Amino acid sequence: MKISKKTIKEVAELARLDLVGRDADIYADQLSNIFEYIEQLKEVDVSVLGPTAQVTGLENIMRSDVVRDCEVGTRNNALNQAILEKKQIKVPRILK
Repeated sequence: MKISKKTIKEVAELARLDLVGRDADIYADQLSNIFEYIEQLKEVDVSVLGPTAQVTGLENIMRSDVVRDCEVGTRNNALNQAILEKKQIKVPRILK
């Protein structure tokens, strides 16, 4: 699929990109090559392949949650070091 210089300029204008010199010619050639390669990839028979979500073979390591009681002194010590606001522990803001 050949991309025209005119199409490149129109897309650049929509994306608010300034093209200088031979940029439009270079991008037209590069995008044309990319689209030609995509057309080649369409010819590959992938009907025997299933969907792939992950290719490394790694798996999440999970453990069961276990509720453990905490000694009253340890809990009170932790709460005494915390900044409480309206009966809630205030933590540093991480999102702006």
